[in-house]
Amino acid sequence: MTFTKKDALMKHDVPIFHSLEEVKKGDTVVGVVVAKNEQGFIVRSFGEVKGFISIDEEKLIGDKAKMGTVVKARVTRVKAGKGLSLTLVGISGE
Repeated sequence: MTFTKKDALMKHDVPIFHSLEEVKKGDTVVGVVVAKNEQGFIVRSFGEVKGFISIDEEKLIGDKAKMGTVVKARVTRVKAGKGLSLTLVGISGE
């Protein structure tokens, strides 16, 4: 069971995935930015679902996204057992 204090995570009309096995290319996920590195942002959703938004997408996000920002993203690739490649759809509050 997953608990969250982030109301913005619960305000989106997208399915909630609890594991990577449930996610497929083209799905939309909502998650929180949990880290940033020189290649882009790491986003974590519910359960063990986590993904990566590349530096190219970061240019679209600009300074709007920082640790704790809720983002909506489309899955471009599922890396078996590792995570998701994501493309930004929106930032919570936009």
